[in-house]
Amino acid sequence: MYVDDIVLTGNNSEEITHITTLLHQHFKIKNLGDLTFFLGLEVARSSTGIHLSQQKYTMDLLHETGMVDCASVPTPMVHSSQLSR
Repeated sequence: MYVDDIVLTGNNSEEITHITTLLHQHFKIKNLGDLTFFLGLEVARSSTGIHLSQQKYTMDLLHETGMVDCASVPTPMVHSSQLSR
């Protein structure tokens, strides 16, 4: 089995180290350090906690689809339309 990425998190650094050691005994792994970006999520740490954002992912999608300069709307479609068979 091939796994690209895995995130280990918790408030017990000794336990995380233990799990990492066990994984390293069975698989070729490397620690990339503190998490900053994962599967489209930007991760920012501060003294008040962790902030997750998808701003970069969203902007990349808008650039790829040529919709950066499009006007935003509160809903993706007109909600007053009457549907028929």
